[in-house]
Amino acid sequence: MTSLPVAQRMFAAWFGPVSAAIKSEQNSVLLGEKGFDRNNYGPLIILLKPEKLSVITMHEVVNHSMHDPFGCQMVTVCAAIGESIRAELNLELLSAAEFKTSYNVQRLEQIKKSPKNRQNLIHKRAQQLLADSSDELTWPLELKIKVGAALISILLDSAKTMTDFPAFLYEKRRTKRDQIIGFIKCSPETLEGE
Repeated sequence: MTSLPVAQRMFAAWFGPVSAAIKSEQNSVLLGEKGFDRNNYGPLIILLKPEKLSVITMHEVVNHSMHDPFGCQMVTVCAAIGESIRAELNLELLSAAEFKTSYNVQRLEQIKKSPKNRQNLIHKRAQQLLADSSDELTWPLELKIKVGAALISILLDSAKTMTDFPAFLYEKRRTKRDQIIGFIKCSPETLEGE
């Protein structure tokens, strides 16, 4: 791993912990555990493998935060992650007949084993989101932001630099209009490649 360029080493180091944390969140969704907005974003994050969600999240956060060293508005990054996940689901819809990839069939079996009321809730929510006469999923901006925020929260908790500092920082700033806006940026250690 030391022969890889610094950026690839960081992605490789973050991938395992972020994927594991996303898998844990998916299991929490399937078990019906309570969580902030979990009923909204939960049915969507269980539709993709944690590894795909991990890569999408890391890529979007790094891409956006590298454009501005002072950080990018959190809502912008959240929406970009939600849009990328929506696009990935659309791609799977196009490439798999009736969205029956082996992973999703496996997930549906897990849902069937969950408590009856939780199973019905997940099915209803997924059907609402997947029921579209065109072959394209459309999500409201608010939903994209909720999905992105949940995954960024996992990334913030899981991604560390080589020296065990947080790889990304979240901060709130007050604007000239006296609004408080969240920003995400790479930590100084990440920018230095530590």
